[in-house]
This record gives sequence, C-alpha cells and structure tokens, in this order.
Amino acid sequence: KRFPMLSLRDLQTGNFSADMIRDRVVIIGMVAASVKDTLSASAVNDELLEGVEFQAHSTSQIISAVLDGRSLIQTLPDPWEYALILIWGAFGIAIGNIRRRSNGQEKERDSPIPNLVMIVAIGGGLVGGCYGVLLLGWWLPVIPTIFAFAGTGLVTRYIQDLRSLIEQRQLMLEQRQHTLDDAFNALHNGPLQTLAGILSS
Repeated sequence: KRFPMLSLRDLQTGNFSADMIRDRVVIIGMVAASVKDTLSASAVNDELLEGVEFQAHSTSQIISAVLDGRSLIQTLPDPWEYALILIWGAFGIAIGNIRRRSNGQEKERDSPIPNLVMIVAIGGGLVGGCYGVLLLGWWLPVIPTIFAFAGTGLVTRYIQDLRSLIEQRQLMLEQRQHTLDDAFNALHNGPLQTLAGILSS
C-alpha cells in the first residue's frame, strides 16, 4: 500500500502528527508532474509510481530484510535464465514425443490426452516450484519457461500426429497401388492372356 506523504506546506505549517515521522525513515523528494520522475512497477501497484515512492519501497525491503529476516529477491544471471528456459523447452519436446506402445509396436493413432494431461500437470508443478523458490528469495522466469515447455510439448505432439497421419495415408496409397497392380496382373495374365491366345489362333 502507499506510504503516507506530506507536502512541503504541511511541514512548514506543522500540519501533521509528530508520530508520523518519529522513529521512521523519512525520504524527501519531488512528486510534481513537471519533474517527470515516474516509473511503472506492477509488482507494487497497477499505476505509475513516483520515484521517491519507489525509493521508499526499496528502503522498506532492506529494513524488512534486516529486522524481519526477510530474504531479498535474487535473480539468476541472464545466461543461466536462458539455459533454464532452453532446458524446459527440451523437456517439453521429450514429453511431446512420448507415444503409447502396444505389444512393443507404436500405435498408429493414439490419443493426445495423456500428453496434454502431463503437460498441464508438469506445468502446474513448475509454477508451484517457482513460487516455492520465490518464497526462498529467488526469482525465476516462470512465464517464458511455461511458454517454452508447453509450446514445444504441444507443437511436438502436433507434428507427431501429422507425421503419423501422413504415414498412414502413404501406407493406404501403397496398399491401394499394390491392389491395383495385383488386379491388373490377374486380369492381364488370366482372361486377357487367354483371349489374346484365342484371337491369335
């Protein structure tokens, strides 16, 4: 929530309670629109935040870390965050490639529901794990990680289904061509051959 703020006029006229600043950290700054010292901090509130208010929140975090033992939020270095996102993306690909097997043979068309359930369950566990790590003071990139994991898992599963469908169609075309060849050979070598022999004699 917002910190109590006093104007310079309130300080000059004494229009405030002394308890407001007794044993408190007092931060002095300007909040005029002409100063243009605002920034967006959605973690604090949804509107623009004054620069002096941002300093007050930072100071509050430091004091809370010292007095309450609250851990300050830390982040991984950028290369480690990228590596984490890539690893979860690769894990999503592995989940998307899982196919049910029957008697050692891959089924021609299996349901994508188990893959979807696994992606949702593991994604929920990922969010819960990131929240638990946040409680320990570490900020992990949960949204890009979820997008990488779920996106690669779903796209991989979709590609696998398309590949399976194409293979089935190719197999059907090959069987149809084989049937046509067999019918042609049966007609050509059987009745047509006999008819050609009768005609030639």
